[in-house]
Amino acid sequence: MKRRARSIAALTAVLFLALFLRLFCIQVAQSKWLSLAAVKQRAAGYPLETARGQIYDRNRVPLTDFRFTSLVAFPSIISRKDAVAAAVSSILKTGYSPVRSLLDGEAPAKVAESLTAGQVSALRALGQEGLTLTEESRRYTPVSIARHVVGYVGAGGDGQAGIEKAFDRELRGDYPGSLAVCVDATGRAIPGLGYRVAGSPPVDGRLDVVLTIDWRVQAAVERALDSAWAGAGGFKGAAAVVLDARTGEILGMASRPNYDQSRVAAYIGDPRGQLLNRAVAAYTPGSVFKVVTAAAAIEGGHVGLAERFACRGEVEIGSTTFDCASREKGGHGLIDFRTAVAQSCNVAFIEVGQRVGAESLVKYAGLLGFGRPTPSGILGESGGNVPDPRSIYPGDLANLSIGQWKVMATPLQVAQAMTAVVNGGRLTPVSLVKEVCRPSGLAVKVFRRPAPVQAISPSTAAWLRRALFQATRSGNATAAWVEGNGSAGKTGSAETGRSTGSRNVLHAWFVGYAPAASPRYVCCVLVEEGGYGGTVAAPVFRCIMEELLG
Repeated sequence: MKRRARSIAALTAVLFLALFLRLFCIQVAQSKWLSLAAVKQRAAGYPLETARGQIYDRNRVPLTDFRFTSLVAFPSIISRKDAVAAAVSSILKTGYSPVRSLLDGEAPAKVAESLTAGQVSALRALGQEGLTLTEESRRYTPVSIARHVVGYVGAGGDGQAGIEKAFDRELRGDYPGSLAVCVDATGRAIPGLGYRVAGSPPVDGRLDVVLTIDWRVQAAVERALDSAWAGAGGFKGAAAVVLDARTGEILGMASRPNYDQSRVAAYIGDPRGQLLNRAVAAYTPGSVFKVVTAAAAIEGGHVGLAERFACRGEVEIGSTTFDCASREKGGHGLIDFRTAVAQSCNVAFIEVGQRVGAESLVKYAGLLGFGRPTPSGILGESGGNVPDPRSIYPGDLANLSIGQWKVMATPLQVAQAMTAVVNGGRLTPVSLVKEVCRPSGLAVKVFRRPAPVQAISPSTAAWLRRALFQATRSGNATAAWVEGNGSAGKTGSAETGRSTGSRNVLHAWFVGYAPAASPRYVCCVLVEEGGYGGTVAAPVFRCIMEELLG
């Protein structure tokens, strides 16, 4: 009997344990899923946009999710539809017929969105059963900025480009939500249950991403590019990057042509490349690369600072003749090396490049961040190209010295290289993401900036700053001068190997910083197939700096 009693007790305990586990599963583990299923079984619902975490600028200004109030109607539970339609159309200042037709349907429908505070108050005062106000958000709007940085989501709500893709797992919610009202078998609302948002992910089911982007800087960059785009009659493309000169943080980054994030399918296969982020695409850098050549020459003691070069407008290396931009004027004449930088003299730089040698030139290109992606983490970023020194012959070295031949760089790389000039020779790696956090603001992951690396000596950096200041004050970059603050920088007009008629097709570049005495911003501008850097890219730089420093 005792054995049987123990067996019955054990069996009873097992049954109670199984019942407890099942109740735990229903009430705790599966409660959200089961409650959603129950609501769907006896609910009329209007789908809301899929919830994703926010993408913010550095000051928590949202770069996604324009939030607005909508009016949703549940026609099956609205009586006196004529009177309701008349009242709603009067408040919304719209025609009666469109509202009335929505109330004739069976499915829940959105009557209006982006309601004003006055409209919200008036509609709420109606107290009409079957009408409800709900907060919605649209991921992108016609005035969204930083589109190539933010990226976009696909039809399934998953990130397809930019930050949306790189942080898709953190930003993505669990499932779409819907606004629902519980109804009985006849379709009428069940008293006391009211409206609810069914299926919304829990607060901690999605995370927000905070970028280094500054909304004010980003807007200035985009205005300057749009103005240049409109005034130029349409060049192929453009990009601009603005960095914090001290920290290397990306404050602004834009690419043109732009695109509509809600109509991405329309751009697939378009040869204009609207979806391409040109700020991280590689191009022949032209004369902006001369900063590398000058740094290598001074660091290696290959040029005397008081030495003069005789420029007659061209120079021969082997059987090849290389032209200087001053050729039509008979050359620059006798100039020192600092003036050669300010005037971007090809003759002087080719001569200096032959002294520096391929191995040393490639070495300093690497020290200044060329030939590899930056640590920004931007998806699709090109690493550019720096050729193997073993494959470089004297004629190739002449081209490499002036930023031609097989060297390729992105605007972001060129801007990063300039941080070494303004920070005493320390290359300051760029960064884009500050942290991932909960909607409450609590940081989940903080991204620390990579430590600066001493790429060139402080004395070489100081010499380059004086030369680049001369370039904007009296050299070939005067269009980049910023009144009241000063500026410094280097132009580039990179040959593409193509021509239209008798004119070579050139990429226009400018990279520089401002204010000149105490740099706050480093900025690089590229105008793809735009022409000469001094007349096309430099004014865009000035426009950006004048707005930021004004």
